[in-house]
Amino acid sequence: MSDPTSPFEQQQVDQLMQIGAYLHQVREESLLTIEHVATKTMIQPRILRAIEQGKLEHLPEPIYVRGFIKRYARELGLDAEAVAQAFPVKREANIQPQSWSDVSSRQLRPYHLYALYIAVIMAAIAGLSYLLTRGPIRTTATAPSPSAVPSPDLPSPAAPAASPEAPASPEPPAMPVQVEVTMQEQSWMRVIVDGETEFEGMLSEGTQRTWTANEEVQIRAGNAGGVLVEYNNQPATLMGDRGTVQQLIFTASGNSPLENQATQ
Repeated sequence: MSDPTSPFEQQQVDQLMQIGAYLHQVREESLLTIEHVATKTMIQPRILRAIEQGKLEHLPEPIYVRGFIKRYARELGLDAEAVAQAFPVKREANIQPQSWSDVSSRQLRPYHLYALYIAVIMAAIAGLSYLLTRGPIRTTATAPSPSAVPSPDLPSPAAPAASPEAPASPEPPAMPVQVEVTMQEQSWMRVIVDGETEFEGMLSEGTQRTWTANEEVQIRAGNAGGVLVEYNNQPATLMGDRGTVQQLIFTASGNSPLENQATQ
């Protein structure tokens, strides 16, 4: 492919760099080699390396690149569909031409209009005839019903005294660790709460998520510069630099997270 010349192509390059860094990190954590993945996925090693390094110019058409990413992610045990969909691909509008016979068959023919005009005229004549044959309407005076006679004012019964409100039950105490993330850019996230994986996948720009724990919350991001983190209502900060993989561990014993910088 040629060097990117449009904003969309630049977006493809940026997304491929994030996806490639994430796949590279997961592959190394799984202790897998490029050759092993190539054998399992039937994708040439040079293609896999180009994906990991974000070198879009060394890859075929984007639609094939998305397929390679999907097969690669599936081999690593990830959500292959979500990872592949993160790589943008242009789609041509699939508009079927409308045949002349279809258009002409749905047009309103003249005799339909004539029938509609006749029906309206007949309805108007019938209504006028009904009004003329009814004659004048007579009205008769009627005695007022007992319910219409005003009743003497009587004292209203005293309203019952309001019972004292029960004291509100105290709110349950908040959990010791609370972490809120705001996505300034799209990124992959893995969140482990008290030793259990609560989330692993893609979060889009503008998403806000909150996790609470009794002991600790671990957050790993594929694009640390696009993730804004707020810990226990303290001022929010970015996890790291854009395009880097970063892991933060938030514990209940301290007011600041423990940082673990992941190297590429």
